[in-house]
Amino acid sequence: MHSRLVATVMAAAAFSACGPRLPFRVDVPSEFQQDPPGWSRPNGEPERVRYANAYEAFWWNCTILKSQDLEARCPAICSGTPGAAAGCGAGGTDSSNAIAALVKEHGSARTKQLLEARVRDADGFSRIKRYFVNGPQAEIVR
Repeated sequence: MHSRLVATVMAAAAFSACGPRLPFRVDVPSEFQQDPPGWSRPNGEPERVRYANAYEAFWWNCTILKSQDLEARCPAICSGTPGAAAGCGAGGTDSSNAIAALVKEHGSARTKQLLEARVRDADGFSRIKRYFVNGPQAEIVR
């Protein structure tokens, strides 16, 4: 019994290690690596930090939304400094595009399972609070 359980756990680990991935990685563009000369930081954070924070929140917001409904529309626009606004756009768009590629390659059911696990394992809900204090929000189309 014990060896069967160990074999099952090892097989599950191997499957997840070899299966589809949705990596999270922020690459801050060069134009936001340094604050512009004479720039006054609105909240004390440099533009590279504001970009990264916005990217992370919008990437995870989209990932959470799509884990609940693959047809959800992810917002990719926010107000703020140039770095924050660019980070919002890139984060939401990158997540949406990566998820669309997963659906194309692995199908909706498998992608939804992957997203649910990714959000749960990485505590995605805690990563959106800076921008989405009331929880994930979809783009509203009127």
